Order: sequence, then C-alpha cells, then structure tokens
Amino acid sequence: MSILLQVNKLTKKYGSTVAAKDVTFNVDAGEVVGLIGLNGAGKTTCIKSILGLLKVDAGEIVLDGVSSRNRKELATKVAYISDEPVYFEDLTVSEHITFSGMLHSVEKEELLMRKERTIKMLRLEEHVDKLPDGLSKGLKQKLVIACSVVRDFDILIADEPFSGLDPDSIKQFKNILLDFKNRGKSILLSTHLLDLAETICDRYVVINKGKILYTGTKKEMITNAHLINNNSSLEDAFLEIIKRSESDERY
Repeated sequence: MSILLQVNKLTKKYGSTVAAKDVTFNVDAGEVVGLIGLNGAGKTTCIKSILGLLKVDAGEIVLDGVSSRNRKELATKVAYISDEPVYFEDLTVSEHITFSGMLHSVEKEELLMRKERTIKMLRLEEHVDKLPDGLSKGLKQKLVIACSVVRDFDILIADEPFSGLDPDSIKQFKNILLDFKNRGKSILLSTHLLDLAETICDRYVVINKGKILYTGTKKEMITNAHLINNNSSLEDAFLEIIKRSESDERY
C-alpha cells in the first residue's frame, strides 16, 4: 500500500514542557491506525499538529505528497472529528450539516444526497430541527461526526470520537468507520477504548509522555511485549509496553 500520511520527527513544546518529541509514524492508503496512549500522553497534540492547528517546533508532516504548510490543499483531503466540538447556537442539526457541506464546496445535489445518507446513518432523523442546546451529549457528538463526514475526504482524523456515545451509538459509528475503511478511506483514530480499537484498527501507534514507544499490528505488539499467552489482548500488550518504558526511565 502507498503511504498517505507521513509524520516525521514532529516536536512540540509548551515552554519548557515537551508535549511531543521526534514523533514519527505513517498511515497507508486505506488503513486504519490507532493512536493509543494514556491521558496526557500527547495524542491530541500530535493530531492538532498534523492538522496545522498547532505550530510545531520541528518536524515535517506530508499528506499525499503535500506539505501540511499548504493548509488549503490539506483541507480538501482531511475530515476531522475534534475532541472539543464547536457549535453554532442558532443553527439546527440540519443547518449545521448543510453549512459544513457548503463550507467544503460540496455541490448542492450531492450535498442533499450525502446529508440524507448521513442523517439516516447516524439515526438523527428525529433531531434535525433541534438546536445544540436541545441535544444530549451523545447527540452533540453525533452532530460533530455528521458535519465531519458529510463531505468527501482521503483521511479521517478522529480524536476520541466515541466520547459521550452510548453502546448502541458506539456500534453505529464503529460500523461507519468500517464502511469508510472498506471504501478505501484512511483513518487515524485516537482513543483510549482499546477493546474497541482492537476491532477496527490495522496497526497501532503507542505514545507515552510525547514519545512513540511502538508501532505495529496487535500481533507484533504482543510479540514485542514478550507476552507468552497467544490470547493476550491489545490492552495487555499496551500496558506491558508502557510498563517497560517507565521501568527503563527509572534505570
């Protein structure tokens, strides 16, 4: 597979605090990569740096051969689900989705079709005329997802997209991600729900304290973590890799 997203030696500091150091990984075309780490590990910093929402201190980000410095070109290729969604108080669910499609230059007829499909896919039919204040946390998250995927994209970058969703909604969105994968879309997924990531992702990037500890498949991670049990989970391998890293730091 060809590489779609390349992150090379990305470094980001906040004063004297290093939030990301020499972060390097890639996402292939049609691949789902899980960016996994503990709270405060640097996942959101990496994602916002990739998107150009943060100014990095060093490193290079290339998407489909185009530098992230070209923000206009980047915007046509990337869909983004933020962990800190922003809403317009006076726009309904329907108007939010329409506005997002128009913002990304989706043609009128195409937008109507995509909007209808997205609303049905996320089961938002009963909520299209509601304002954000009238939505539960889970419905607000569904709205963010709808606004992100109503347009076309090469890669979906999602930062904790399952936050606030109930089990049924999590299953719905998981199926949506798998559908995108089957259609050849790339996905970079930041999540702490490792059991869920295990059913979606092809590879994993383990990050801790701003550094990449390991990149590979679940099977490769289990081997790297020296776990004897073949039934070991992604979580088992992840926790062992974190444990070994922190033990190495002490010595």
